[in-house]
Formats: sequence, structure tokens, C-alpha cells
Amino acid sequence: MKTNYKAEYDDAQCELFMDHEENLPFPAIPLGKINSRGNSEPTRPGSDAREVPEAGPPSDSMGPTKRNSNKSTRGGYDTLELGLYGKWDQARFASLVELLAEKKESAQASPAYAMLNNCEVLVEPKGFRAGCMYQFALAYHGIKIGITEKPSKNYAAIRIRFGFEALIGRNAFELFEALLEWLKGLEFNYEKSLVSRADLQVDMLDVPFRYFLEPIMNDKAVYRARKYAIYGESKGPTSIRLGTNVQICIYDKMAELWSINDIIKWELMKEHRSINPLTDECTRVEFRLRRESLKAMEIDSMEDLKEKQSSLVEFLHTKWFRLLSEPKKKSNTSRQPESELWKEVQSIFDETFAVNDVEQSPICRDWNKRRVIKCEPHELEKQAAGCYASALAMRGEGGVLQNAKEYLSDMSICHSYEIGFKAQQRAKELSVRRGVDFYDAVSTPEKKYSLPCEFESGEEWSGEIY
Repeated sequence: MKTNYKAEYDDAQCELFMDHEENLPFPAIPLGKINSRGNSEPTRPGSDAREVPEAGPPSDSMGPTKRNSNKSTRGGYDTLELGLYGKWDQARFASLVELLAEKKESAQASPAYAMLNNCEVLVEPKGFRAGCMYQFALAYHGIKIGITEKPSKNYAAIRIRFGFEALIGRNAFELFEALLEWLKGLEFNYEKSLVSRADLQVDMLDVPFRYFLEPIMNDKAVYRARKYAIYGESKGPTSIRLGTNVQICIYDKMAELWSINDIIKWELMKEHRSINPLTDECTRVEFRLRRESLKAMEIDSMEDLKEKQSSLVEFLHTKWFRLLSEPKKKSNTSRQPESELWKEVQSIFDETFAVNDVEQSPICRDWNKRRVIKCEPHELEKQAAGCYASALAMRGEGGVLQNAKEYLSDMSICHSYEIGFKAQQRAKELSVRRGVDFYDAVSTPEKKYSLPCEFESGEEWSGEIY
């Protein structure tokens, strides 16, 4: 009979948090003793038990919230995902794979632990895919570690995910350095990192979610996103998300905690935010960046992220999204002042993500523009030749070379205008700055075109190809 082990693994995760008083290789999350899931979970009160302020317009005179006046403790990274590139010591790695394979097999029946470099980690019953397959997944105090059984130079040897449980109240870069030291003890020679996801957040205590939603819906927000979505429950909206590769997600944190009912997150929020789950309001403002946007901003490694952290945060809350004190005008919105609420959000972001020990460098300001694309036209011509070869084979005429020449000649005559017209359209879309004249290519087939083309959308197209 198939058994669901999810509850057992939830309890196993809780047990990891109970070992914080021991001398661990890198610091654990400072939590009090947690009993098994279910005994310590908060019970959601009835509809009358939670105090909900009466509906009203957002306040533009909101100052700092009463609790947790230290702004730097009210935000930080929510999630960090990255790949680690490097090489294992072959002998040590072989023994590590053997141990993890044994523990993974045991984990199919019940939670299994492995002692690695004086650290007891939870071995999950299955791996995960992120670019390549990571056969072994390890969990430790909100950190998920993926190890591939067959390392390759094309993929990260180790996949790391720092979750909210690991990052709250912690310096993400110190945690990263501690993790590298732990991996060094496993004889992993670290070379570089590649950040694929970074979520930056602040918690606005005693601020209802509607104070953010109503200005956005009343045209008092300026943002670079084209898409947005609103989510909610039967009682009303609880979150709004704008953007794709760069997102801002503003949501009712208390409603989220009630919905997932996670004892670990409850205890962390109570300890680090001094939140009473029965009566308090908390709205989270979170910027989420994925690999495509990070790459465009020239943020690749953890070192890049640290060097550009302050300028990145400034760009996000001043250029990418702002709440205004009045409805936006069709003229230059950069001159319109922010609302008092958004000024408070900016202040918390700046204080939380300030970096003093590393000289800060700016992000790529034109990151949102289409990058210069370099290509070799003959590579596209090879693709076209392959398509023609397949079409000729389907006609049953591929065995005679003369038929192939006649076929290509007929195709060039039939499709010359269509190719030229579509090439002109495509050149306008990509703004070809240096390339070939497709009309000349049709009229003079003996001409060779082997120079690379550069497509750049930062400049206006002049109406011709040159």
C-alpha cells in the first residue's frame, strides 16, 4: 500500500530546527524548541476574533510603524537560488555518492539523515531538475542543496536554494560564505557561482494590504510592468503581482501564513517581526528577479549581487515601481512625488540592503532594452538547406542531383519576393545595423554573404538595410 510521507518529512524538517543550540558547522536558525507539527500550530480564530480595520482610503501621512523601529530587521532576501561551479575530489565524491544513494533509498520508507562534515542533513526521497538532473536533494535549516551524480562543465555541480527560513534575520552573503566553507570540508573546489533568482522584500507592519491595492487601482502607481494579476480569497483580494522577469508582489503576509499554516514560518515571523497572529496586520512588498533580468543587469555571481545590491534596490523602488501621492499625469511622471507610504517603503529597503564593506557599482541602466544579437547568416542558411532537403525528400526526388538543382531554382523564383518582403520586415523589427541586402542576394546568387550581422534595437531603423 502506498504511503504518504509528506507529514513525516514536515516533522523531520521541524526536528532540524530543534538542534540550534549545538555547535554546527554554519549557524542554524535561532528558534525556540518546536514540538511536532500539530501540537504547536496556531489555530485560526473565527471571523470575529481578528480585528480588521474599517475600509477607508489609503493614508498619505503614514509614518514609521510602531513596532520594530529598527528598519534593517524588517526586510531582507526572501529567496536566493544559485548554481555552484567547481570540481570534486574524485575519491571523496565517489564515497559521497555511495552514501547519499544509500540514504536516498532509505528515505523512500522514512526520513533519512546523513552526517556530512559534522552536519546532519535531511536526505529527501527524490531529486529535482534545474537545467540538469540533481539526483540528490539535501535539506538543512531552510537551505536546499542539490547534487548531480554526473558533474558536467555545462551545468552547475551543486544547486543551492536559500529559503525564507534560512535568510530571515541573517546576512545572505555571510551565510553563503559559511556554506562554501562547509562544502570545502567535503572537498568541493569552488570556482564560481551563477545567481538564477533573487527575491528582495520588506514587511510593512500594521499596514493593511488595501493601502497598496487601492492606489494601484486608482492610477496612482508608475511601473514598467505590462501584465498584472490579482489574487484573493472569498473575503477579498490578498495579493497583486506585476511583471514577468522582474516582478513586484505585494501581498497580505498574514493571509499567506494562515493559508499555508506552517509552524516554522509562524515562529520565525513572531520572533523577528514581533507579530501577533490573531490581531496584527502585515503587508509584504517583494521584488522578484529571475535569471534573464539578472543577466541583463550584469549580475551573475554572488559577488556581483553584493557589489550592485544598493543600486539595484534603488532602481527597483524609484524607477521600476512607485506609488504616487496623486493620480499620474500623461506628462513626465518622474516629477510627481511619491506617497508617504511609499517613501517609508523606500526608506526600509535602503536601510535593509545598505552595503558598507564593499564599494558599490551601478547596474546596467539600459538592461530592459533588447541586447545586441550577433549571428552568422550562413548558420541560418544551413537551416534553410535542411528544410529544403526534407521537402525534396518528401516529394520523392532526392535521389537525383539534377532534380535538386531544378527544385532549388524553382523555389528561389517562387519565393524570391516573399523572402525579400519578410526580410525587410524582420530587419525593421531588429534594426539591422550591418548585414546584407536581401534584394541583391536574390538578383545575384553568386555573391557570398559570410560576414556576421549585428541586430541592435537601441537605435531607430533608417528604413533600409546597409
